[in-house]
Amino acid sequence: MNQLRAVVATLLALFFAGCEGDARPFEEAVEIREASIIALDVVPPPMSVDSLIMNIGQSVQFSVQGRTADGQNQALSAGDRQWQVDNPAFASIDRNGMLRALADGPVSVTVSIGGLESAPYVLSVQNEILSAINDIEGQDIIERCRPAEYLATGVYGDSIRDLSGVTWTLAESDANRASLNAGADSRVSVTGLETGTVQLTATVGSISSLPKSIEISDTLTELQIRPESATISVDDVQNFIATGVYAGDELTTRNIDISDVVQWRIVTGAEFASVSNDADARGQVTGLSSGSATLSASCGNLSQSVVLTVAEDNDASSSTLSFEQDSPVTLFIGGAEVILRVSTGTTFSSSSSRLLDNDDLQWSYTDSRNNNDQVILLDTDGVNAGRIRPSILTGTATVTATRPSGGSVSISVRVTSN
Repeated sequence: MNQLRAVVATLLALFFAGCEGDARPFEEAVEIREASIIALDVVPPPMSVDSLIMNIGQSVQFSVQGRTADGQNQALSAGDRQWQVDNPAFASIDRNGMLRALADGPVSVTVSIGGLESAPYVLSVQNEILSAINDIEGQDIIERCRPAEYLATGVYGDSIRDLSGVTWTLAESDANRASLNAGADSRVSVTGLETGTVQLTATVGSISSLPKSIEISDTLTELQIRPESATISVDDVQNFIATGVYAGDELTTRNIDISDVVQWRIVTGAEFASVSNDADARGQVTGLSSGSATLSASCGNLSQSVVLTVAEDNDASSSTLSFEQDSPVTLFIGGAEVILRVSTGTTFSSSSSRLLDNDDLQWSYTDSRNNNDQVILLDTDGVNAGRIRPSILTGTATVTATRPSGGSVSISVRVTSN
């Protein structure tokens, strides 16, 4: 009873806080409850050393994660939270978890969300001068077009710390042989573009590390682009994948997706199509106008190209329908469900003019058992229309989607135990 009263009192307090104009506590309480979070942890920035020691004036970003009742960790937004330090004379922290060191001393960081308070994370502010940069850590040999991470630490007084404000450089003669992508911390990603050896150096102010020699091997033998050809509609998009074929041991090869590493270009027909090199859409081609374009993917001096056609969308009103999934769809007993998607046209398209609403389609199926025992469970209407789930029986089924205005398409579904 006392626990119930405490919960009610807390909820009432949060409710009145919301009524008074600050709805954040109530929103956080709902967030914590819905995620079944029972504890919070302050997460420091990525480090390669055991403890965080900062210089005066240095800033770092903290994160927060929740622990659920079943022992899982769940990342939470650090923004607009109740972040606190135990001694504001030594450090300050804003509501987004950005901490700034102010004076020498120990600092404990906590965060509160929805009535839960984290255990403290303890760091030290010790103003020391960097005296040396240790040897750069990372692989001695890398493969072309496969990024590898390197890091450097520095000697500050009697402590070893991650570096801040690092400038990473390659020898001038190596500029075309590799590329660098420096992170926000003391790490850098190195991507080999040409075979040979490069020299990597870390510098802070006037202090530099010894150059690290990195060999770029010649195991990359071929670039492939999939699909090898495509026809897309104006204003439609098509995702292309670049695969690197790498030589292995004893005449074997390895196929590795390097779509996020290669440089994508429209080499001819730029008025008909464009391609993205943005991190979240690399290799995504958009049709601009009717015509033919050549798409290229390259890494250093190795490249591959494919020809694509952009056509006016004549399939939007077509009675021909296509599934997104290839037939047969394989489900596993006890495994995940699948949402079938349908568009007009001879090939599937997710463009708004062709993708159909599953709830507007008529769904049906037959299975190999021809009795009341169902191989799959099919949702035929509502927000889950087109969802298929395995039953506890193996076998095959055929799912059919019919458009009331005309046209239907069928797909085979196979349910197996492993």
